[in-house]
Amino acid sequence: MSRHIRGRGVPEHRWRRWALRTPIPRLRLPPVDRVLVVAPHPDDEVLPIGGLLRRLSRAGVPVTVLALTDGEAAYGPAHAGDLGPRRVEESRRGLVRLLGPDVEVVRLGLPDGALDRHVPAIARAVAAHAAPRQLYLTPHERDGHPDHEAAARGTALGSRPGCRTIRYPVWLWHWCRPGRGGVDWARARVVRLADDERAGKAAAIAEHASQLAAPAGHAPILPPHVLERFLRDREVVFA
Repeated sequence: MSRHIRGRGVPEHRWRRWALRTPIPRLRLPPVDRVLVVAPHPDDEVLPIGGLLRRLSRAGVPVTVLALTDGEAAYGPAHAGDLGPRRVEESRRGLVRLLGPDVEVVRLGLPDGALDRHVPAIARAVAAHAAPRQLYLTPHERDGHPDHEAAARGTALGSRPGCRTIRYPVWLWHWCRPGRGGVDWARARVVRLADDERAGKAAAIAEHASQLAAPAGHAPILPPHVLERFLRDREVVFA
């Protein structure tokens, strides 16, 4: 991953205390015709913004997921051959649970762990899916994972002028101290999730079994202390 993502990270109770004393405005969206989700790895489309995606989809907004990698490098090269196809299938099942069978997924098959060398390809793929009144959902440019930050740069280069971009954090919750870290907290916005949105998101996350349990000799990518950051009753994005 990166030098930022080590150990157990910032405990969730610190983020909860910070949220209690730091009011964050609600996210307000303009009219949207289509959503393009730029996901560096399978599960990045669900963990940070699954509730928001469910809300948009149920409001009739078409969702396209631009899946940059198959996530094959999560546990190192020895497991890559089996893990990539498995994670693709987990992502497919999770998105069906979350959004239904008609969600469009475009897979680029770029190398996991090396997206910084493929920013132009990401930009071209984003530009190829341009649409009027499109909403882009992309990782935060300071998320702390090199693939996530490369995805943010590619989205910025390829996005249609005049369209809204919302950036989602994944690993920022791990390394950043609440309210600090050189992050543009003034642009943070909250999405308070309804019970159905939380349940749909939790069901989608549960499909990513390869990340919840690891091969022998490895720690899972989503142990309980990481997973609880994504099972909150709200999602925080940057608009």
